Order: sequence, then C-alpha cells, then structure tokens
Amino acid sequence: MRHRRTRRVLGLSAAVLVLGGYASGSAAEGPYPGLPQPPGQGGWTGAPQTGTTQTLRARQWVQVPMQSVAVFAVVTNRNHPPSDPRSSTSVVTNSVYFVAPAGSEHNYGMSPLSTVRTVAFGAIPVEATVQLLQRRKDGFPAPIVFESLMDKYRIVPPGHVTDTQALDTVIEDRLTVRVTRLAVDGVDLALSQQCQTAEPGKLSLVGKGYWFDDPTVDQQHPWNTGHFGASAGGFLKGTVDIPPFAGCLTASGEDVSRVLTSAVSGPDNPVQLNVGSINCQVRLPPPSTNNGPPRPGQTSPEAICAPEAIPPLIPIP
Repeated sequence: MRHRRTRRVLGLSAAVLVLGGYASGSAAEGPYPGLPQPPGQGGWTGAPQTGTTQTLRARQWVQVPMQSVAVFAVVTNRNHPPSDPRSSTSVVTNSVYFVAPAGSEHNYGMSPLSTVRTVAFGAIPVEATVQLLQRRKDGFPAPIVFESLMDKYRIVPPGHVTDTQALDTVIEDRLTVRVTRLAVDGVDLALSQQCQTAEPGKLSLVGKGYWFDDPTVDQQHPWNTGHFGASAGGFLKGTVDIPPFAGCLTASGEDVSRVLTSAVSGPDNPVQLNVGSINCQVRLPPPSTNNGPPRPGQTSPEAICAPEAIPPLIPIP
C-alpha cells in the first residue's frame, strides 16, 4: 500500500476503487455471512459506484453498471512532531467488498454482470457477459483496501484560508475477469463456469485531492469537479490490465480462450469511476442500533442510499 502527498501524485474503481490484500493468518467469519471479521474498531456501511472502461484492443468502451459495495470504515488520527508543519493527519481506511447478485456462488466478492460487445480477429462479432472477482483468502473475499488522508496544518499555508488538505488517493489491486456467457457471430457457445483470466489483472487508480478552501471543488459531490474525498467519494481514474483467458470451454469441448484473449486482453485499459458517499446507511432490524453492510443480492444502491449520495453515470465517450 502506497500513499503519496498531493504534489507528488501523477494521476480508478473501484470504482470503482491504495488497494491491498486482506492480511491475516486465518480469517474468521464476521456477523454477516460471506464476509470476514474485519480488522480494527470501525463500522459497516455501503457506497454506490459506477463508471466506464475501455478495452484498447477492441477499441470499445463498456459501461460499468451502478452498483452498491459493502464498506468497513476505520477512522484514525496521527499526530505529528512539533518540527512538522502538519499538526495531524486524519486517516479513513476503507475495506471494500463487491456485493454479489442474487443466486451467485458467493454472497460477496463478485461484481454485477456487464455486457461487452466487440469484434474478434477484426471481423467476427463477439458478445460477452463479464464479472469482476476479488481475490479470496480462507474462503472469504480479500477486500479492496484504500486510505483517504486529510492533513491539518499548524499554520495556514500562504495562499489559503483553511488549514486542511485532502490528499490524493492511490489505489492498486488485482482482480480476475470472469466470462459467464459468450456469443460468437450470434451463437451462444454455452461456456463452462471457469472461463476467466489465467491470473488477476492489475488495477491502478488515482483520486485527486483538494484544499478545503478551493472554490473550484464541489466538496459535497466531488465527482462533479474530478476530485475525491474521504467520505463524499468522487472521481477515480486509472487503468486495468486484462491478462489472457484460460479454461473457456464450450459445451462441445472447444477451447475458445484464444478468441477472448485476441478480442479483449491487454495492458493499461483506461478506467473511470464515480464513487458516491460511503455514508449510505444500512439499518439493521431492532434491537440492533448499528448499521450493517448491504445484504447479499442488494446490488442496487437506491435501496440504501439517499438520492444525493448516488453519483451520475459516466457517459461512454
């Protein structure tokens, strides 16, 4: 996990969505079936996200559907020595899990389905239904972990009227791309259930920080101005690698992994995400007074988020 000061970051996800692995010797199930016991003292909530990605090889943009994710958030404060111009740094550490569609193999760690339409070998129409899979450890999904940091200065820096700066958020993780359906030239090939990238592909994202006195920033809806904040969410931009595919067998036993690899695999495919507020409240039934994550199958953020917390779709270029 890496975090860089705003002035050093050169600019998703996540989403959507620094991403890191869930590190523990052996994970125990938490109070919600399919999720591990989270580390630290924090709380569960949900967040909406949507976006677009482009497969460079196919020269096609794909809409990332609006979806809700489960978030375990931990807030800490780091004090700095008197020699540091900053008095403290507030850190919001978010562990993010995809909420799987109803009827999925797992409750969490699997994204909703998207449809990709492209052309293989320059001439053959291909339509694929794809899904992103988080890495798994001890039977549970490994969370996408990112930190949003805010520096508070002892003395207001020249040129500012406030002492608070939200730093850039850098996100890195690896996700597997699974193909659940493939039609070539209009014919459904009845794929096996194990058609996916041979290894997870690297996801790299950056959310641009801001000073709290910057009049050009929409701090309530940072996606409108291309920024990213600790709780309001915002805009993330970056790339994703799509490795070669493997295990893509049709009902007749033909391996079409090469067709998919030729159509969509390659490095540095552009990704853009709009991420909404992490304060979407998931009320638990009485007698509990706490919030919980979105329930299994609760992929629609409209069920848990106020309308103003849901970002707009990013249009296909």
